[in-house]
Amino acid sequence: KRRTMAAVQPPPISFARFAKDFFLAGVSAGVIALMRAPFERVRLLLQVQRSIIPSTSFEGIIDCVTRVYREQGFLSFWRGSLPIVVFRYWPTATLNFVLGRTVKDLFYSRLRTRSGWKFVLASIAAGSFSGFLGLCLVYPLDLARTRMAADVGSGLTREFTSLSHCLLSIIRSDGIFGLYNGFATSILGVVVYRATFFAIYDGLAGLVPRNVSPWKRILTNWAFAQTVTILSGAITYPIDTVRRRMMMQAGRAVVEYTGQWDCWRKIAATEGLQGFFSGYSAMLITAITMPIVLVFYEELQRAIFPSRPLPANPGNNADNIGA
Repeated sequence: KRRTMAAVQPPPISFARFAKDFFLAGVSAGVIALMRAPFERVRLLLQVQRSIIPSTSFEGIIDCVTRVYREQGFLSFWRGSLPIVVFRYWPTATLNFVLGRTVKDLFYSRLRTRSGWKFVLASIAAGSFSGFLGLCLVYPLDLARTRMAADVGSGLTREFTSLSHCLLSIIRSDGIFGLYNGFATSILGVVVYRATFFAIYDGLAGLVPRNVSPWKRILTNWAFAQTVTILSGAITYPIDTVRRRMMMQAGRAVVEYTGQWDCWRKIAATEGLQGFFSGYSAMLITAITMPIVLVFYEELQRAIFPSRPLPANPGNNADNIGA
């Protein structure tokens, strides 16, 4: 009789493992989010400066950093970061880790081997689906972070004084759906980013030799993740620019774009290709921190669970991180 391979069975779900993953994911993402917050705010300001009211124009990263420090103070580089880390980054990271693990088990359960084109497609589908579920829950917080970071006011001239003020102001003006302005573009970005980042990362990380020193393993994984992050970011950055511009219209009586396709058309017509990549140089700086989350989480797992068998693919945790 022909012998057939059994399908890969998902591991049993443990509450203790869930709680530890929840803690590790939240701590990793929260610490890194606070570290990258100043660079992220500079990137957002450059990216949406044409949509900021009152009109603001920065000549580049240095000019942006200098003016923000001079006009708004040093702590303004973390404007809105602490509540966003608690209410947005922590839920996003934990949702992506937990949902990602569960969804991957569902998609992988019928695969005979974790290799080949079926595995690549399953990785893309699992990462995109878990990202979609997480985005549905935390998108209003992502929009609020964008609006608060793009607020160039100081003192009484600030547009929003707190996270709750931002959310409630948009709801009063546009209703609950105003908090999802640009959501369709974000879904497109999730699919494209996951397809380029996670599939390629898993494939490259599988080439890393396992019997190497810890530091060599860390540096190699980091280098792989760094390369793929930059490439994926370059491909999806125009999509992110469009969704940020759409976010900037939420709660406003006068809007510049009638929809996402109108936004694409107007940016191309008035700003050219450069308009889609405004702030990209600052993104390259923040991109350095993304792979650190992956490596940090891996090494925390190794330190806290030394007896746990290592995953078959060192990059398996990568597709649980949100874009």
